[in-house]
Amino acid sequence: MSLNCLRCGRQCQPGKSNNSEARPFRRAKKGLCPDCAVTHFLLCPELEVLRIGILREGIRTLKNPTIQAQFAEILKIGKSEMSIDEINWDRVIDQWELPFPKGYKV
Repeated sequence: MSLNCLRCGRQCQPGKSNNSEARPFRRAKKGLCPDCAVTHFLLCPELEVLRIGILREGIRTLKNPTIQAQFAEILKIGKSEMSIDEINWDRVIDQWELPFPKGYKV
């Protein structure tokens, strides 16, 4: 069964979370695709310093392999149910300005 991402419309494979300790990303029956979930995470108010750095250096800085490797460490340390291989950084960059659906505050 597939559903569409509530933000970009991309087809997603919904799933049930099997790990209540997973941070920052868990599987869900509906919601955001991996790329939109990463964007939402990067824009959250608690990570303002990171967001300011991205905006200062330019959104294309997310293509930097060092940045991506550090993000992979965040996923690993947080026992995320999303793997780094699920993230399409080009889509994250291209869709950075898309609005989030109601209920997703940034």
